[in-house]
Amino acid sequence: MPLNDVSFQVLNGGLGRIAEGEDHVSALKFTAAAPGAYSGAKCKSYNDIEAVKTDGIVQGDATYGEAYYHASEFFRISPGATLWLCFGSATYAEMNTAAQGKIRQVGVFFSTFSDLTTVHQAGAIALDALHAPIQIIAGYNGAALTLGTAADQAINTAPNVSVLLAGDGGGAGKALATALTKPYVPAVGAVLGAMSKAKVHESPAWVEKFNLSDGLELETIRLADGNDNPSDATLSGLNTKRYLVFRKYVGRSGTYLNDSHSSIAGTDDYAYIESNRTIQKAKRQIYAALLPNLNGPLTVDADSGKLAPGTVKYFENQTNRPLNAMLSAGEMSGFGVYINPDQDVLATSKLQIQVKIVPRGVARNIVVNIGFSVTTTF
Repeated sequence: MPLNDVSFQVLNGGLGRIAEGEDHVSALKFTAAAPGAYSGAKCKSYNDIEAVKTDGIVQGDATYGEAYYHASEFFRISPGATLWLCFGSATYAEMNTAAQGKIRQVGVFFSTFSDLTTVHQAGAIALDALHAPIQIIAGYNGAALTLGTAADQAINTAPNVSVLLAGDGGGAGKALATALTKPYVPAVGAVLGAMSKAKVHESPAWVEKFNLSDGLELETIRLADGNDNPSDATLSGLNTKRYLVFRKYVGRSGTYLNDSHSSIAGTDDYAYIESNRTIQKAKRQIYAALLPNLNGPLTVDADSGKLAPGTVKYFENQTNRPLNAMLSAGEMSGFGVYINPDQDVLATSKLQIQVKIVPRGVARNIVVNIGFSVTTTF
């Protein structure tokens, strides 16, 4: 038994500091009707859990207790971020309109696997067409799932969706699952918080930065079958099928994501959350830089009718500017911009710009070759 003492639990987020930029802006979608404080709206933004509670979204509430849990977990992981809570089965279009296109990642819940493509990936595609691309964390929220027969996400075609099958088995998540008579509650709020906290090029499974446990919550891993402390074989099987689950590491405390899979083949360019978030940010930034030039004049060479050198240089600079900012922030390894000066803009009224981005890598496996030797020469 430890000696009696006066102990402290250091809390975070009390100063109400808001995270910089907009990469952290996130949303959670629920089916319950919106609280009365929403005055008929379906979505509202928050920057701390105290503001959430002020609107009647509190722990243990029969209607909003689950929303409170996910919101509190989001802010536990990502204090100072912006979180939109959306109710009444708000559509992706309604959510996007309410937030004026600023939401970058969304947490949702599903029980029918076909919804991953027909509802959630379709929603992401629709928002991408509106220049508001998003990445989605979808937590399985149905009856106890037979993990061995869970659908292989590697054969899916939903790169903007990542499927979570893990939650808490010893803290508030476990208590909520018991109250709701569910096998588990997927930890969508916590994982969404990790995505919000991560820079766009960072995997939310980065061990050094994204421990999801506070020593109680998410310290015990529970999977969608309702069982705790899954075996390595079970976790490996789900990892192979490209699900998000939680894992432990020998010699290091805490709980971590296994990886950052999205629901598509691992060979696809957009097979991971950070790949999608990086390209989405680049698209948003380039769009903002080029939009003022839409319907503007293009100077062409009087003899050839092709783009004038000054026009080519101007648009290269406009495209380079936001990409240089991302490069300086360490969000990519490099990029290139090319505009073919021979394109006939007089005939097509279309200016084509080619952009290539070299992403940051992720150390998914670290292999150390070790052994005894009579020399240290390599």
